[in-house]
Amino acid sequence: MKTYKVTLEPIEDGYWLATVPSVQGCLTQAPTISKVKRRIRDALSLFVKDAETAELKFDVKLPKDFLKELEQFEVAAREARNAGAMYQKFAERLSRRAHKELRLSVRETAELMGVSPQRAHQWAARPGKKASNG
Repeated sequence: MKTYKVTLEPIEDGYWLATVPSVQGCLTQAPTISKVKRRIRDALSLFVKDAETAELKFDVKLPKDFLKELEQFEVAAREARNAGAMYQKFAERLSRRAHKELRLSVRETAELMGVSPQRAHQWAARPGKKASNG
């Protein structure tokens, strides 16, 4: 199966341009990435016989400032996921301790933690993970 590299890049008026660099003159445009991906196969079929079965490898060209902001977003998203996991771990442990060690009710635990009684109950009900000695 033949593979064709397809370059996608934004152009004026919110449109996307798709070109096949290895096939001179093969290009198309559309208002969305998904539409331009569909249209480029049709355009390619005007130039080569194997367009329907060919694999298309898409290379999306984006402005450098957008890529930098996307990278910052990915870092922030990763940090947020990590913080969320840490929050969950502490919340569950604290809820269980409040219930078992301090004999606080679910309502009292919820009030101390600033969450709903339902959430405090969910956290306290989750089984704790045993610490390993290895």
